[in-house]
Amino acid sequence: MNGARLISSSVSVFPLAFTLLMSAMLAFGQQSSPAAPKDSQAQKSPAREAEEAFRKGEQFGEKKNYKEAMRWYRIAAEKGHLESQSNVGMFYVAGMGVPKDVAEGVKWLRKAADQGHEVAQRNMGFMYLQGIGVPQDRAEAIRWLRKAAEKGDDEAKAALKMIGEK
Repeated sequence: MNGARLISSSVSVFPLAFTLLMSAMLAFGQQSSPAAPKDSQAQKSPAREAEEAFRKGEQFGEKKNYKEAMRWYRIAAEKGHLESQSNVGMFYVAGMGVPKDVAEGVKWLRKAADQGHEVAQRNMGFMYLQGIGVPQDRAEAIRWLRKAAEKGDDEAKAALKMIGEK
């Protein structure tokens, strides 16, 4: 990630959107887990249904079928799956599989970030740093980036360092 591009107030929206998109894409391969065995007789809990929908979203995302990935992430997100909420937000911000809708993306990112999702917290920090979908607000950006950095997020740590924060 090119941190200098993220913090420059004169930089266009494209580098941030690209960075957000790349963060989402990196999550596909890094956070997938093997599919759970199917149990057609048992009632599925909402958490299990959400996890299964998330996995389907991951599978379609790996195949670059973003429209179908978004459909499954949205199902999981509505059931409370944090990573799916973050992904739905990223897909809306980048216009992947859905028409670009930054306000809707921020809504989903904030929902995940408020519940402690590290990547969503980092991305909320970037949104505030650039003023994308939210008012540009350095203090709010730092607050979100610190939350992510405290959880070990290296990109958030690098962004904080580049803007002169610890």
